[in-house]
Amino acid sequence: MLSAASALPSVYATAIGSGGILPGTSQTIEIATTEQFSDISVGAMLATTNDGFMAVSGVHAPRRGEVTVDAIGYDAGSEANSDSCAFIPGPPCGDTSHNPAPSEGYVHVHAGMHGMSVGAYNPSQLDWRNPVAQVQIKRMD
Repeated sequence: MLSAASALPSVYATAIGSGGILPGTSQTIEIATTEQFSDISVGAMLATTNDGFMAVSGVHAPRRGEVTVDAIGYDAGSEANSDSCAFIPGPPCGDTSHNPAPSEGYVHVHAGMHGMSVGAYNPSQLDWRNPVAQVQIKRMD
């Protein structure tokens, strides 16, 4: 996705974080903007899901100070949501297969993990509701 976005003429810069961000922690990523390219979008996969992601789209970079926006969790609709470690690539499951069951087929707001199946994760510790993250955009100069 990063290389595809980087190739678009409407994208000025891209950046990638250093890995997973656990609940209650944060990560800082510095990017450059220009007057022409001043809108910021952020996307990331949600751990303990098979096709969940968070996104913030088109937030205008502040001229001074900072702005904080809530990131909503979305379901890509590309795989059925079984909550089973048999089909979850992220921690603690680590599987790389795909769920062959019929999917929703469209992007929508994710309902979170409800522990529909037993496995390596504990839904009471790893479940989440929206918003799934806060994105703080801060002018550095």
